[in-house]
Amino acid sequence: MIYGWNSSSIQNIVVKLLRHEVMVLILRIKEIRESGKISQTALAEKLHVNQTAVSQWERGVAYPTCDRQPEIAKALGCEISELFRKKSM
Repeated sequence: MIYGWNSSSIQNIVVKLLRHEVMVLILRIKEIRESGKISQTALAEKLHVNQTAVSQWERGVAYPTCDRQPEIAKALGCEISELFRKKSM
């Protein structure tokens, strides 16, 4: 127990934070791809995956692995940090 927090509470908070970051990532992939007028097929070809994989990422059905993030950023013409930055209002 850390400062009144049990490991289950800490684990639940970490899981919620990770889910949030993943949701930001998948939304940003789509936003950046569309703003750059890049089709799912064109992005898939740059990443050597099929279009279904990109579609699944953008719909939250599947998620790109961490080691693929630099490759995705490069294919989208952005920095990795931009993939996790919420769109400004």
